[in-house]
Amino acid sequence: MKSTKQLPCEKYALFVQEEDTIWLIYTVTSLVSYINATLNFAIYFFSGRRFREKIIRMLRCQQSNDLAFGEPNPSLLYSASFHAS
Repeated sequence: MKSTKQLPCEKYALFVQEEDTIWLIYTVTSLVSYINATLNFAIYFFSGRRFREKIIRMLRCQQSNDLAFGEPNPSLLYSASFHAS
């Protein structure tokens, strides 16, 4: 059957039913995943003051007082070179 890429006529209805079931499971799983992410964001936003401030600063395109991810901290570089001497 794989070589001809055709299904026998008597099994076609079963194939379509199984395919529909798989798509339904995929759709429900994706929907639950999106709902989970949305609820997590809402919980963080309403319960965390710092998180809420960061999101509002980001939406207003304001610069944060914190260093960007991966940006070196000058005070740490100075203290490391000071201790190495």
